[in-house]
Amino acid sequence: LVDASVNVRTKSQLKTNGDFVYLSARKLIAHPEAGNFKYNGNVKGQIKKKRAYEDDIFIKSQVLSFDSNNNVIFLNDMVEVKKEFVTATADKGEIYLDNYNKSLKYFLLNDDVLVKESFQLPDGTTIDRKAVSEQLEGIVSEDKYILTGYPKVFQDKDILKGNKIVLRKNNEIIEVDNANTSFILK
Repeated sequence: LVDASVNVRTKSQLKTNGDFVYLSARKLIAHPEAGNFKYNGNVKGQIKKKRAYEDDIFIKSQVLSFDSNNNVIFLNDMVEVKKEFVTATADKGEIYLDNYNKSLKYFLLNDDVLVKESFQLPDGTTIDRKAVSEQLEGIVSEDKYILTGYPKVFQDKDILKGNKIVLRKNNEIIEVDNANTSFILK
């Protein structure tokens, strides 16, 4: 049993893909042989990808549990996941560290999800987009974010609603299933 407190910092390398997981918190209780690590209090972290062309992912929460045997991170209370220009917040989340190169969800956020994205189009126009839902699935290998549970997307003066909304990184196009939308036409 490892019990550490005050300015705890850890660095772990995943055996499966060589990625590094850096975490800091106020308190850590760990069972290294069992592969269980529980961080408490202002937890911050970075998932540093082994390949230079893959973007790092930054995470925050108040409580984080890391199951190193299954390469899963569980986040609770004031969760934030940030990748490049996309920031998502929620009450709970899970990150599946082995699912990065597959067409499987890489992370899952639940309860009061808020997604903020800002990107620039080729013509120089900046797009600010905000989305809310009950659940967000992130498929990082495809730069795709799937919103379900009464999702709404606010982009400029437009509001998009549907059963399922798919956002893609740096793309103005939004996929909406069973749309209920209001546009401002110019």
